[in-house]
Amino acid sequence: MIKELTVTGSYFDAGYQIGNFGKKEIKQLFQKNRKIFENILNKKKSQIKRTWKFIQKKSPHLLEKLQGIAAGAKISSDHVFLRNFPEITGSHGGCTTVVIKNKKEFFIAHNEDENNSLTNDNFALIQFNLKNGLRYSSFVLMGELPNNTFSWNAAGIFCCVDATVPFAPNNLSYFPRYFEAALLIEQTSLENAVQFLKKGGNCSGFHYLLADTLNKKVVSVEKSGKTTSVKKLNNFFCHTNHHVHNKFSNKYTNKENFGTSKKRLAACENLLNKNDEQEQVIKILTTKLKRPFIGNDSSKTFATVVCDINRISIKIFSDDKSVILRQCGSLL
Repeated sequence: MIKELTVTGSYFDAGYQIGNFGKKEIKQLFQKNRKIFENILNKKKSQIKRTWKFIQKKSPHLLEKLQGIAAGAKISSDHVFLRNFPEITGSHGGCTTVVIKNKKEFFIAHNEDENNSLTNDNFALIQFNLKNGLRYSSFVLMGELPNNTFSWNAAGIFCCVDATVPFAPNNLSYFPRYFEAALLIEQTSLENAVQFLKKGGNCSGFHYLLADTLNKKVVSVEKSGKTTSVKKLNNFFCHTNHHVHNKFSNKYTNKENFGTSKKRLAACENLLNKNDEQEQVIKILTTKLKRPFIGNDSSKTFATVVCDINRISIKIFSDDKSVILRQCGSLL
C-alpha cells in the first residue's frame, strides 16, 4: 500500500511536514549511510560548500525544503543535502519508461525502481499545496526532493525521470540532478519546462519524459551537463538508464558500465512493442520479478505509474496491485 501525505505552507513548512511524517524511515535510512556521509563531508568539504552556495544563489527555496526535512526528522541537514547530491556520493538508480501511441490509446508507463534493501514505507505519494500557489504531486523517497521519480502538476504537466550512465566525468559546477528535477516540476507549461532544461546545467545527466496532458504532447529530453537533446514523441518509445539520443549515445566508448540497462531496453522494445494495450503493459511492468525483464536484479519496482494522455488520468500501482487514481492537472 502506498502512503499518502498532503503538505502546505512555505517550502520549509512542507519539508518539515515530510520529515516529521517519515521520521522513522528517514532516520533508519540515513543511519545506514551515516559513515559514508561523514567521510564525504570530511574529504569533499570545499566542493560541497561551492555547490551549496551555487544553489543558495540560484534556488534557495530548495535548501529551505531540505532544512525543513532535517528539522522534521531531527537529523543533520548536511546529510539530507548529500542524499540529494548523488553526483558526489556516487549513488545511481535505474528505472524503465515507455510511451505508447496506437489507434486506440496514448499513454506513458513508468516503473520506479530502487535498491531492494528499501521497503514500501520508505516512499509516499505527496501532494504539495504551497503558499506561493504552486500545486503538484510527487512519488517521493523520504528524505529526497520531489520529482526524482514521477510527478504531475496543476498545469497538467506529467514528468518521470530515468538516471543515465554518464559518458564523461561529472561536472560539479551546476545543479545536482535532483535539484534540477525538483525545479522542473514547478514549470507551468511544456514549453517553459523544455526551455528551463535548455538554459541550465546539471552535474551529471538525466532523462526526462515530459507530457503536456492538456494538449496531448510528449517529449523525451536527455540532459548531460549543459547539453540538452529534445525529441518529440508520436509513437512507440522506450527508455532505461543510458542515453539513446544520437547527440549523446555516439559519445559512449562502450567501456562504460551499463549494468542491465541495455539488456532491459532491448527486452522492453521487443516485448512492449508487440503487447501495446494498456492492460498488457501494466501486467508486464508490474511483474513479480525484482525489476521488469530481469530475474536476478539488485533493484526492485516500488510503483508503476500510467499517465493516460487521452483521459488525462493517473494510475499508480503498488506491489500488492492496489491502485491510486488521479486526474492530471486537478491533483484530485
